[in-house]
Amino acid sequence: MNSRKSWVNIPLLKNIIKNNLFPAKVSLIIFVGVFILSLISGSNSGFSQICIVVYGISAVVLTTIYPCFIQSYQVNKTKSSMMCSLPLTTRCVWFTNYLAGYLIALVTLLIEGLGLMMFLGLNNAGTEGNIFIRFIMAIFLLLFIYYTLTYLVCSLSGNRLGQVVFSLAAYALPVILLLGLIYISPKLVPSNLDLGINDTYLYLTFPLAAGMQFIYSAYPHIFFHLFLGIVTLICSYYVYKNRENEYIGEPLVFRRIIIVLKAILIIAVTICGFGVILLVSKINITYGFKGQSLLFLIYILIGMIVAIIVEIIFKGRHVYRNLLIYVPVLAIVFGANFMIANKQYLSGINNSRYEVTADLVAELAGNQEYLSLSLNNEVTKEFLNYLSKHRDDLHFEKYDDEQQDLAMMYTYQYEHGLDDDYYSYSIYYINKKAVIDFFNGPGNKYFDKLLNYTEGLKKEKSLICYVNDYAVYLNKEEIQELIKLLPNQEIKPKNIFSIKTYNLLNPDSVNYLISSNEAITNFITSDELIERAVFIENCRDVIDDINSDSTKFEEQIKAVVSTQFSHETIDMVYPNGDSTVIAFSNDEVIYQGTYEVVTKEGNNYTYPLEFTLKKGDDGVIVNDIKVGG
Repeated sequence: MNSRKSWVNIPLLKNIIKNNLFPAKVSLIIFVGVFILSLISGSNSGFSQICIVVYGISAVVLTTIYPCFIQSYQVNKTKSSMMCSLPLTTRCVWFTNYLAGYLIALVTLLIEGLGLMMFLGLNNAGTEGNIFIRFIMAIFLLLFIYYTLTYLVCSLSGNRLGQVVFSLAAYALPVILLLGLIYISPKLVPSNLDLGINDTYLYLTFPLAAGMQFIYSAYPHIFFHLFLGIVTLICSYYVYKNRENEYIGEPLVFRRIIIVLKAILIIAVTICGFGVILLVSKINITYGFKGQSLLFLIYILIGMIVAIIVEIIFKGRHVYRNLLIYVPVLAIVFGANFMIANKQYLSGINNSRYEVTADLVAELAGNQEYLSLSLNNEVTKEFLNYLSKHRDDLHFEKYDDEQQDLAMMYTYQYEHGLDDDYYSYSIYYINKKAVIDFFNGPGNKYFDKLLNYTEGLKKEKSLICYVNDYAVYLNKEEIQELIKLLPNQEIKPKNIFSIKTYNLLNPDSVNYLISSNEAITNFITSDELIERAVFIENCRDVIDDINSDSTKFEEQIKAVVSTQFSHETIDMVYPNGDSTVIAFSNDEVIYQGTYEVVTKEGNNYTYPLEFTLKKGDDGVIVNDIKVGG
């Protein structure tokens, strides 16, 4: 083979591999040791997890070390001159070195990967052959992507420190960009996107995440990184061919891209600094144009300070001229962050896959501490769309001096087809005027429905009204009496935060807001109802005491529950969740709670238990305990 035209010189390839096997041997010895211990200990031992961790560490170490090992001659002027004097083309020397390191790391990771898959296969009979094939493919692809990236940054460096620093920077930059997107986005758009960032951004940012996705579900995001890896490989050859060897010994030998490297460093530090500023400061800014413009100016100011410092460190000769490059780049990064976050925010509001409900809460100027309105999916989505067009009325946070000016809206976003316990959660801090304007405008068609519920009240069997630190319970007869006292429910949007109101809550957390008058206030705060509220609260203390002390009433509870068993022996009974009032009167309250029953035979059961509490001479007494219906 003509070595002047070939891509690979076999003797040189063999020699490089032979002289650089030490890290691979150490990795194999450690992995084999842990692998054998995992097989001996079994799948339930901690060694099975350690085996996976060791493989991951091995992949990271080999991918990082070998580009540095193979290119060690590039940080030594004598060795570099000797390599250049070989009767080989630059292309042949470059690719032979590249291939040698890649093959060593590949063979090592394949051996360890096959062992890992064999171990997982022995303990998981359901492992599919397709997953095994994709796992092997992922080793080839991920190693190529990360190895090529590290090989490129090592080619840029003229000493070991530069190789290490540039390698860490190459791996850290995607992390910083994604964390910036996740953390800074809630300051750019009015939503907590940390629970809702589209997974596509993750897979397009992290090759490892795309590789894991490819293994388990065959999604093709990893091939995007493969394309970037090929581009990186081409860039690596270009850098290698045009290295300025007179700078060997300095961190950077390829001086042509120093402006690019400095820009990347400035972006990363600016994002981190901007995040810290947002974290430690209480900036009362809205999500509207004025607020976002101020944020943008803060971001650019931080970036300019960082840029000047970086230019001084790198001894730049054209500091202020380079600022004309850095500032537009920083603006593009900020704008891209905003556009991605805003797109995600708007798609979340209007996506038909999601159902969004909300609780609108605000302090009142009347006799109540707060106003609370429950909004259904239709109202919430229209309100969110309204707010997205009036972002100057939306604040980052709510501070003490704004208590009377801002309302809070808690939104709960459920995805159709999933368990109702899974949802994303956001808090909006809204100018009260915006709430009034919405219900005066596009939301007016919903306003009367929110407050016109006399028919609904007539059907309720019990309600709770929180007043003056008391939880006042109303039975069916008292609700009917209250309805007779209701004034004309002519509540207007402009009065919603100023009139006297009461919030009535049923056991299903449905909220009724009623306007008040003197007769209603006297009724709800009557001595009889307040005395009952105190009694029920005392009963609550007894129930909490029982639930917090597993030995109290334990034998009595076991005796009650044992009536449900005929062939098993109860070992333990403990509460699972809170207890609620299911019936009440002036001298008797019935609480129901869920209890877990564990038998000595190893089985678990769940039963509702009812506790009947009555007034006694010395306080509240537990009159009866029984299994509920």
